[in-house]
Amino acid sequence: MCGIFVINRSCFSTCYCPRCTYKRFQTLGEKCLRQIRRRQFVIINVAARPPQTSAGRAHGALITLMKYPKLRELKEAIKALIKGPYTTRFPYEPHTPYERFRGRPVPDEKECIACGACAEVCPAVAIEVIDDLKSEPPMRQVIWHYDLCIFCGQCERLCTTKKGVKLSNKEFDLATFDRKALTDGVKKQLLLCEHCGTVIAPIDQILWISKKLGHMTYGNYLEFTVVQELLKKNKLEPVQMPTKSSLSRDDFFKLTCPKCRRQIHLFDEYGIK
Repeated sequence: MCGIFVINRSCFSTCYCPRCTYKRFQTLGEKCLRQIRRRQFVIINVAARPPQTSAGRAHGALITLMKYPKLRELKEAIKALIKGPYTTRFPYEPHTPYERFRGRPVPDEKECIACGACAEVCPAVAIEVIDDLKSEPPMRQVIWHYDLCIFCGQCERLCTTKKGVKLSNKEFDLATFDRKALTDGVKKQLLLCEHCGTVIAPIDQILWISKKLGHMTYGNYLEFTVVQELLKKNKLEPVQMPTKSSLSRDDFFKLTCPKCRRQIHLFDEYGIK
């Protein structure tokens, strides 16, 4: 054998030169070297040969070939010294992530309608919906717990209005010693049934639906009633519980929940109370 050890780049296997023996290497050594290069073999060791033979000349060429990787490494080292490292200097300097980096979800007080859809789809159960019916007026609070949030972006992707919450690409380093500080949220006024006091929906959600329906709003009793109340008073006052215990036909144009509205229809058509 000629004593040349090579590594095949495609399969990373070590083998002897498959092309020549010692005698053939004296006359075909340079040709063998060209074939090794053409086949993308990397030379890792060369047996010593007398310098006065053709094998010696091929040996010198092989040694020169082995210097190329070292020169490339030296070039990269010099570039690193001049230009500095490729990585950022975080935490010594603020890190500026790219545009689509997923940071903490930031709710929008104006665009969020507090429908609770984000809490339903959150895989980490990091969004909490609290209805306070004892306050005046009754309120719904949607709270994001960032100590549980995994920044997956499902709340933004499946938001009803598509604008209620957005992931920030700059606020991601939220480490703190107080977990209570890792919260954010919105508060919206609730709409209650005038008969039984059941939660119907947040007022902002009803108004958003009426805008989507447009002129078809007047075909829905609930939407029509809410819009009329806002046109007259410019706001909704807290619901006052009625004194009568049964529903009748005149309750059609009151703010009622689906259960009470069903009873009104049954009484109007069949007289069932």
